[in-house]
Amino acid sequence: MLWQFDDDLKLRKLKLIEYGYNAYCFFVLQGQELNIAEELNNNYDYIIATPLTKMSHRSRKGYKFDVQEVLLSGYVFCFIPKDRDIFKIKSSKNTIRVLNWKNDDGKLYGKDLDYANWILDVEGFLTVSEAIKINGKVKIVNGPLKNLEGNIVEYSKHNRNCRIEIHLLNQTINAWLPFDYVDADISDLDTRRY
Repeated sequence: MLWQFDDDLKLRKLKLIEYGYNAYCFFVLQGQELNIAEELNNNYDYIIATPLTKMSHRSRKGYKFDVQEVLLSGYVFCFIPKDRDIFKIKSSKNTIRVLNWKNDDGKLYGKDLDYANWILDVEGFLTVSEAIKINGKVKIVNGPLKNLEGNIVEYSKHNRNCRIEIHLLNQTINAWLPFDYVDADISDLDTRRY
């Protein structure tokens, strides 16, 4: 099963942005993130439930290909109108639990909210970022890693992946995200920083 942010979810996103929303995070059974998100989106026409998925580079027997996989195992983010109660949202197939470590209402605040909003912005799917080499260093010029440059801890030129560090719900999460090298006109970039 592949995660897709379809046209219906895009319309919901526009409505939520226009009228205001709260963001939450569900803890779900690992391996059920896509199923839970799909079920919740089908059963509640006013919410957006999304896992965080990514494209990953793979290589097998000299053949290179990309696959989609869940990045944050066990988590589904939920965005609902401000006038709705998150605790009335239920899953029929699997147990879900609203995460809340600072408050009783489960709403995400501060950096957690910023991270959830970034997930909504990328629609739950991290495509392959684009990078160029400048003076022997990698510069992300397009894609989801561009906004996370300050969180990039290391990169592998050979595997074309960056390890990012994200702080979410009072814990640090490390993940590898893919990038591809592209040809770019570096005349617009300030190469003195590199």
